[in-house]
Amino acid sequence: MKNNPYSNIKLKTKFTKNDDCIIFLLKLKSGNLCTCSQDKEINIFEINTFNLILSWMGHINSINCICELNNSRLASCSDDKKISIWKYDLQNRKVFQEIIFFAHDSFINKIISLQDGNFASCSEDKYIYIWNSQPPYEKKCTLAGHISEVTSIIQLKNKKIISTSSKHNEGIMKIWTLDLIKLNNGQNEYKIIKQDTINDVFCHCINSLVEINDNKVAVGGYKIIRIVNINTLQVILGIECHNSLISALTVLNDGSIASASEEGNIIIIKKINYQIIKLIDSAHDMIIFSLCCLDDNSFCSASKDGVIKVWKY
Repeated sequence: MKNNPYSNIKLKTKFTKNDDCIIFLLKLKSGNLCTCSQDKEINIFEINTFNLILSWMGHINSINCICELNNSRLASCSDDKKISIWKYDLQNRKVFQEIIFFAHDSFINKIISLQDGNFASCSEDKYIYIWNSQPPYEKKCTLAGHISEVTSIIQLKNKKIISTSSKHNEGIMKIWTLDLIKLNNGQNEYKIIKQDTINDVFCHCINSLVEINDNKVAVGGYKIIRIVNINTLQVILGIECHNSLISALTVLNDGSIASASEEGNIIIIKKINYQIIKLIDSAHDMIIFSLCCLDDNSFCSASKDGVIKVWKY
């Protein structure tokens, strides 16, 4: 294919800290790379050298996801049903746990920062909660409506929240339209304006849901990526691109979609016509749990093997 920037994709570097399963990658506002893993650790790596800057623990079970809050803070969620808020200082290489609290009745799958500065979490307990990002970190809103485990959530640029659940042969996507109302006491309260449901959308992994433009999202299921139009509430395309479970998705700098699989492969899909333009066969030896787009025409992947790989195109 002519003008394919991925035809000569190269492995730029690879690194690891402890050879344990890395579940989530997050590019911080500073550009540095933050990871969380099954061994209960959070690590921050310097983006140019990928040297380890800061490493700490604070949950008693696997950490499934992290999100960035303001004022050099992170929120993490875990299989221990808790959310922890961290204040970190990279210059002095220190971290302080502001609070840790029980947030759900079961494993917490994903946590995301919201455009208004607060954050949201979803869980195996079927609920999505929105939390105040300032003390006392109270629950601001409950989004209820899924009948099984909520596997993933994202917030779109238009502020709508997308949530997914998959169990057995059922796949459900919900689209939440919220409004933030100011009360007489000066506090803000969320109000659910609308809840839409799309059936047959399968998302089995926490990192297999991503916004690809203003009105479309990509959802990875078993072998197939589904492109969903949020405005029409329809699955408009199914792209069969892997031979196993699709475990991670991300959007690259040029709008192309990178997908990763249970078998350790990475596939690049063109933005315009959704054609497969590159296969990185055996990118990892095990399931790839997370993909993350970086700034300089590169992205990174993290796997159950504990290795982070940086790919340059």
